[in-house]
Amino acid sequence: MTDLPILEGFDPLSQAFLADPLPSLERARSERPVLYVEELGIWAITRYDDVARAYADFTTFSSALRNAPAIPERYADEVPADFFPPIFMDRDPPEHTAIRKAANRIFRRPRIAAMEAHVQAIVDELVDAFAGDGACDLVQQLTYPLSARASMALIGIPEADLPRFEQLAEDLVAILPYQPGVPGQAISEAQWLERWERIVEARSYFRAMVQARVAEPQDDVASAFVHARDGDGQPIMSVEDTVSYMLLMIFAGTDTTASYIGLLVKLLCEHPDQLEAALADPAVMANAVEEGLRRRASSLGSMRLVTRDVEVAGQTIPAGAQVWLVSTSASNDERRFACPAHFDVHRENAGDHLAFGRGRHFCMGAPLARLEAPLAVRTLWTRLPGFRLAPGQTLEYDPVFVTLLYNHLHVEWDAA
Repeated sequence: MTDLPILEGFDPLSQAFLADPLPSLERARSERPVLYVEELGIWAITRYDDVARAYADFTTFSSALRNAPAIPERYADEVPADFFPPIFMDRDPPEHTAIRKAANRIFRRPRIAAMEAHVQAIVDELVDAFAGDGACDLVQQLTYPLSARASMALIGIPEADLPRFEQLAEDLVAILPYQPGVPGQAISEAQWLERWERIVEARSYFRAMVQARVAEPQDDVASAFVHARDGDGQPIMSVEDTVSYMLLMIFAGTDTTASYIGLLVKLLCEHPDQLEAALADPAVMANAVEEGLRRRASSLGSMRLVTRDVEVAGQTIPAGAQVWLVSTSASNDERRFACPAHFDVHRENAGDHLAFGRGRHFCMGAPLARLEAPLAVRTLWTRLPGFRLAPGQTLEYDPVFVTLLYNHLHVEWDAA
């Protein structure tokens, strides 16, 4: 292929990009709204209208795109070949529609709203543990355990079993890119094997849980999926599919929400006038969450597989190409949002962001993330006098171009 639309200097894995992708993405929208990222072998779509249309056109921009992790030989007899079978996010209609309908039973808004007291109790318990210290690592001590515990509570894991799985989301993220025998990777082979041991144990636990729901359904994720039927009355998801979806919930709902809460805290610390307005009015706080998602969401976008040659913004993307729908660029597109770099908790169209995608694959975990974020933010500033970012720190991001992942965010306050 010749004359690829390459934008020199565009590096979505660099720390500079991950720390602030907006300058690079603004340049892309202006000069190369559809570009080819040579180092990754993918195409990227950056303008709001183009990204929104791609989300809507599931026939051309298919979700049937998966990257299966390498499985250690020692687990060859324990782990089936379909250890990570296709789940509904990797499927298109009509199969996806039937699965989504079953999932909506669990993620309906009244059910999520009913979790508010439980989520607030988790926040309070976690804050209690460090409130007297005057400083903490917000990721390790609040946002990550909060998101993990909230996701697992939604799944239906008993409270007593939660400590066994609090590291599971991090394990799943770590093993996905690992390739045995390749030097210079983010984790060592020993760490890879250690993480796999925990994942295999978790999958065994979830399989037993799902099999129990086959016989005795309850009002939880496992029951909703394993008992879902298509129009002909046939099962939509097997036990293994259901187990995979439960793992996905922890994988997708923990790191992304944990990262976003920290990014929102950072934005509010950096804009004290906006913080004051948000704390004064619950409606403004709700809009601040949306504005934070627009301005600095943890999800940078979604991957799709192009099923035919398609023209976008005057550029032809060939069939079979992997395409990155850069939602964080779309959500900061000056064609849609006035002064997009400005963080404005009163922005009237803040909710038009594409941080959760759009259409059939709109993130079902959005209501839970929208519940967790304001509860955590309000509790931090209510209970910790002078709450602020610790000075002199620079966030270190994992080299992943779809989601912003970082392990530490240091904060401090005036301890009694």
